[in-house]
Amino acid sequence: MEADLLQQRLSILLPQLTTILDAMAREVAAVAFAPDSLRILPHTSAEFRLEKDPSSGEYGVAGEWREGHGLKVGTLIFNSDGSFFVEQDIVLQHPTKPQWFVEAVTAWGRGERVQTELRLIPMVR
Repeated sequence: MEADLLQQRLSILLPQLTTILDAMAREVAAVAFAPDSLRILPHTSAEFRLEKDPSSGEYGVAGEWREGHGLKVGTLIFNSDGSFFVEQDIVLQHPTKPQWFVEAVTAWGRGERVQTELRLIPMVR
């Protein structure tokens, strides 16, 4: 039953998830990393689960991307109220601003409204 509910929720979220990942890819592309140095992971490589909101009792969907050794490299959270947060690790030096390290690209919003940004950390020398 829970697996059916999860699949139902994922099928409803798919158009929104595609929009979010496309926005994240545009955010990364705008920085001009070397070609093929990174790409946004597809939703199909994430593992999803239902998460019950303790205050509303409604189910949201959460997921994670993991690399080959099981290390988490991204998070997806779709709350029952329609808000979301998606993050994927980048872990590269900024290609045009060497004083910055790009830790991740994030997206957040509600419904069709998607905001994205790179999470930058100052380089320590």
